Amino acid sequence: MFDDMLVYEKEVEVYVEVESECEVVEDTDFDFSDLWVDSFTQVSAMDGVDIFWVIDPSGSMHDDQPAILAGIQVMMNNLPPVGWRLMIIPSDFRRVSDRNYFPIVPGDTLADVEAMYNDQVVGQLEAGFDAVIEYMDYSAYAQTWLRQDAALLIVFVSDENDQSREHVISEYEFISWAQLQRSNVFVASIVNVPNDQSVCTNNVALMNVGER
Repeated sequence: MFDDMLVYEKEVEVYVEVESECEVVEDTDFDFSDLWVDSFTQVSAMDGVDIFWVIDPSGSMHDDQPAILAGIQVMMNNLPPVGWRLMIIPSDFRRVSDRNYFPIVPGDTLADVEAMYNDQVVGQLEAGFDAVIEYMDYSAYAQTWLRQDAALLIVFVSDENDQSREHVISEYEFISWAQLQRSNVFVASIVNVPNDQSVCTNNVALMNVGER
């Protein structure tokens, strides 16, 4: 068990019966004069978080490696001092089930992240949904470090739409699968957006705008 727990907040309404000082008038309708409503924050504990960075290994992404590594470092610097594990896998599902790299953990450095990136981000396919399912469901090594009582965060990085066809064929199927993996699952993506929405100075081709 970790000393520090990650939590999220959920609003819950509770009806509480209390004594009333007011005069109660008989009525055939339900009398609400002795009821009041309060709300409180219910805390759900998560014993750490398992993090996946699923990175497009295709050639068009090679020059983005420095920016991706910088982004991972920013995340690490803002994570709690304990309780998290971070794994980098490629979006090529054919190249993940035999990966046996132990995840990045608190205390590891950017050099450790870069070494993992260079070892793990291989292949050509842009099928991140399939890659996550392949790794979590079919990699024997994954079971040595993944924790059922931890939250799950998946970050997809690509310059094209996901092209998964092996295990799922849509983002809706992937979300349905992900919701069954943990009590707390979070999914994010870092993709190209249309030029009129982008803060980048260089334009991207329409085919490289990612929507899923």
